[in-house]
Amino acid sequence: MKCKIFSVLDIKDDEKIVESMFLLMKNHYENMKKDKFLKDLYDKNNVFLLFENDELKGFSTIKKMELNIENEKDTVNGKIVGFFSGDTIIEKGFSWGIEFQKEWIKYCLLESEKNMKNGLKTYWFLISKGIKTYMYLPTYFKKFSPKADYTENEMEKKIKDIYAEKIYGNRYNKENGIVKNDGTNDFLRENVVVLSEKQLKNKNVQFFLEKNPSYQKGDELVCLAEISFENLTNLGKRVLKEIF
Repeated sequence: MKCKIFSVLDIKDDEKIVESMFLLMKNHYENMKKDKFLKDLYDKNNVFLLFENDELKGFSTIKKMELNIENEKDTVNGKIVGFFSGDTIIEKGFSWGIEFQKEWIKYCLLESEKNMKNGLKTYWFLISKGIKTYMYLPTYFKKFSPKADYTENEMEKKIKDIYAEKIYGNRYNKENGIVKNDGTNDFLRENVVVLSEKQLKNKNVQFFLEKNPSYQKGDELVCLAEISFENLTNLGKRVLKEIF
């Protein structure tokens, strides 16, 4: 498999790729509407495309956001940079593979280094529609929120609240960190979500199910992780070493 990153502007007029992306989403998600899919896609800056023999097998979109966080000592003029992950899917039966991991980490870390030179911290803004998406956090980051056996600090809560309200408005519930499905959300088809006994015993899976019990009905969990070399897990650092 090969993973390539493109500007959304470069692929938006490629009907074959865009239609393949939409069909992947439609095959895995209920309530998937073409106009909503396109609106989400065109709102993003870049897209990771995963190919096998030139056939699209998965993708993930990402948007760069700059937010004002007032009265914080470790920010420049109260600003931070965030990368918001949009639609993300892979065809059932395929693994993301090391190539996607390399490209994603390379992209995020290089951007983080640029921002750091300007005194800006970089965060990953993630809205978890399902367990697989949430599991990227414990796989690659030591510290993230929400997390089992961890109480988020005031800064983390503030950032989550600001970006979630900016994107989702009053659909976001500050108390439980959930973006409620208002009837327009797409959500995973039942045959896509099949958990083994081993997975159900995983503390991170259990935590996600506890925090977002209605994820199969389209509710989404607001998540956050600082993107930095220091915050990478050992696996994240090993992947990084293979790049440079």
